[in-house]
Amino acid sequence: MSVFFRVHRSLPSATKLRGPAYFLSDSALSSRSFSQRQTLKNAVDPKEFVENKINAHKIVVFSATHCPHSQATKGYFAENYPTETVEVVELDARDDGPQIRDYLSQKTGARTVPRTFIRGRSIGGNSDLQQMPKEAVRALVESA
Repeated sequence: MSVFFRVHRSLPSATKLRGPAYFLSDSALSSRSFSQRQTLKNAVDPKEFVENKINAHKIVVFSATHCPHSQATKGYFAENYPTETVEVVELDARDDGPQIRDYLSQKTGARTVPRTFIRGRSIGGNSDLQQMPKEAVRALVESA
């Protein structure tokens, strides 16, 4: 189930931002507690899932709910692109999160989170995103 949530509810108070930056999340965590998650034993193939997300959304962040680097990446987009919808997949809130992480490792060469994609291009982790010139990120986000 997809839901919208305000980014400043998920960030530490020091990183709370002004304005309504929204993220689209399909994680069970955003709509129900861990104990109520649906079992995903017959879930979609991880490769198919990841590729569908990357192809269907301009910005995709594969994240972990309690990871400070993931929170920093989500904050980066909320601060710099408040009108953009960011697809966030919280891997630790999914039963098939480890399988998705395995595929992301094969695809990007890194198993850590966050893994960020803009218009289908792998940007890398939080440090990669933060080190990219803002003009380069803007060009990717705004390219047609």
